[in-house]
Amino acid sequence: MQLPLTSHLPLASQSQPLLTRRLLPLFIAAFSQGLVLWAPIEKVFLISLGFDQATLGLMAACYASLIPLLDLTSGILADRWSRKGVLILASVASMLNALLGGLSHDVPTYLVSTLFFGIEVALISGTYESLTYFATIPLVAISLGALLTFKEPHLHHSEGRTSLSSHLLAISRTILQPGKTLHIVTVLLATSLLLSVIFEFGPLWQLALAAPVGLYGLANAAVLSAGGVGSILATRLTLSKPATIVVGAGLLVGSSLALVVVKNAVVIILAQVVLAAGGVGVSMVFTRLLHDSLSSRVRAGAASGVGALSSIAFVLFALIFGGVSQHVGIFHAGWLVVGVTLLVSALLVKVALGQDFQGQEASDEPSSSGAA
Repeated sequence: MQLPLTSHLPLASQSQPLLTRRLLPLFIAAFSQGLVLWAPIEKVFLISLGFDQATLGLMAACYASLIPLLDLTSGILADRWSRKGVLILASVASMLNALLGGLSHDVPTYLVSTLFFGIEVALISGTYESLTYFATIPLVAISLGALLTFKEPHLHHSEGRTSLSSHLLAISRTILQPGKTLHIVTVLLATSLLLSVIFEFGPLWQLALAAPVGLYGLANAAVLSAGGVGSILATRLTLSKPATIVVGAGLLVGSSLALVVVKNAVVIILAQVVLAAGGVGVSMVFTRLLHDSLSSRVRAGAASGVGALSSIAFVLFALIFGGVSQHVGIFHAGWLVVGVTLLVSALLVKVALGQDFQGQEASDEPSSSGAA
């Protein structure tokens, strides 16, 4: 998000306490939406329902295939109607996903529940064991109350209404514009695919190594915490220091190789932590570059468009990854992760060794011309 978020007044006139109070409901909503208690044990639960690695890939492809259909639509809806309203709908979808998942007793029923997860992901994109399933519902419900108290800024409406066709044309031109914008979008697509692989298929390595069930929660906490580490890295990562970028890219590639050659659960988890932290850090840097280059009028729609493209790529990858891991094992399928990581690293090094983004990064200061 780009400052200011609070009003149409210049940033200098906004006090930090006022800004913090204004954003507090949004912080609470984002936090409670992330309290998905069933995530650590999902793969164990699914195996008990009759899933194998191929159907796990199919499941991921099912919900990911729904995202492109709704992603761009939700972004346009957020731009033209209400970003807070779209987030409220996302919370409702999350609660339905947890309810149906907890009630599932077979593969088809659970596949239906994942469609609501896809709806939630699509609605949030660009905007921001079954006991654990049911316990997730009241926690996510907290986000509804928080969002209802949030006073949404409307600077993105200040430029006046345009036709839907003009809006769509502006979004497509924005994300496919040759040069810097297209390069940013390409990096975001590759990084999104890497993160999707780690978060969706990461537990399969633990299943292959017959890791204790108690380790799943610790592993999930570690990988999710890596997102926070990645956020800190994003504040310090500068594209104007190529040596640092090259070392970081090498660390990512080395971690991905660990998923292929190492047969120790703890080392595998550490490698996934590094990949998640690095992926989040890179994603945040390039997401900031993307948002800084977008007009507020199309910002949510364009960001959702990038999310839709990412989901399409993940649909294909999930089907391939599930099939490969089912036939030759998860460690051989890990070479697909290595390939994605090499792509992310190569794009990142290319940017660091070039000059296209360094001037823009150096001049990136909070502007009073945009809004979330």
